[in-house]
Amino acid sequence: MLKFVLKRILLMIPTILLVILIVFSIMNLAPGSPGRLILGQTAPQEAVDQLNEELGYNNPFLVRFANYILDICKGDFGNSYRTGRPVFEEVLNRLPVTLKLSTCAIILMVSIGVPIGILSAVKQYSAMDYFFTISAMFLAAFPVFWFGLMMILTFSLHLGWLPSNGAETWRHYIMPIITLSLPYLAIVMRLTRSTMLETIRQDYVRTARAKGASEKTVIFKHALKNALLPIITIIGMTFGLMLGGAVLTETVFSLPGLGTMIVTAIRLKDIPQVMAAVILLSVMFSFIMLIVDLLYAAIDPRIKAMYKKG
Repeated sequence: MLKFVLKRILLMIPTILLVILIVFSIMNLAPGSPGRLILGQTAPQEAVDQLNEELGYNNPFLVRFANYILDICKGDFGNSYRTGRPVFEEVLNRLPVTLKLSTCAIILMVSIGVPIGILSAVKQYSAMDYFFTISAMFLAAFPVFWFGLMMILTFSLHLGWLPSNGAETWRHYIMPIITLSLPYLAIVMRLTRSTMLETIRQDYVRTARAKGASEKTVIFKHALKNALLPIITIIGMTFGLMLGGAVLTETVFSLPGLGTMIVTAIRLKDIPQVMAAVILLSVMFSFIMLIVDLLYAAIDPRIKAMYKKG
């Protein structure tokens, strides 16, 4: 198992390098220059050109990319063009907000979506099944920004129960967590239902029932355990998507998270800040998928044996 983990960690390196190359290329193709961004629109062109030269912006693309990789290897991710501060300080200051939002949203998604999916599969074609199925399609069809705005209008402006922006207390996170989790909750619920339906029709489930096992044992010990693999996959991928894709939710509720910082940095072409945020998210997503693979081995002994051989 240790050999497998080490191999996966080593495979992360070319993956992250490819992500860095793609994002670095896109950011450098965008119009504008760091010299103009740092000095402002009123600065003379001579001063802008001089600063671009000092920053190495006039070097060929491959030279700039190679220098950036070398700086990363030394632990230097550069300073923000806008604030002049080390970019990782700003990224790490914003990360806790996004982590709180994504972690709570994923917990809400799993604690509601998976049980409802199981219940819907067990009660297939019942009124409850139809209700949950229609509700899932209804929730998945809502745009995140629209649902967030409706929650602000209802619970902040009309009822005055919850704050509409900021991240000072736990009450500030209630509406963003619900808004972020609902579309993914519908996906997890539908996937759980479909995988459970497929599993409970298998021969080993019928054999367990024929041997006199209780329905609870059949569902949770035999069927659910074998249906968990695709569910765990989608949960892991969803968590990674939430970390990097909570931009709309953070924007609607004015949360000072990583998503809003990345959008602002892209708009202002703050390349060091964008790159530091993307690298951090890439590393986190890679480790999340590693944890998913390890959970596979914990659930399915066949996969664990295969990992040991690898």
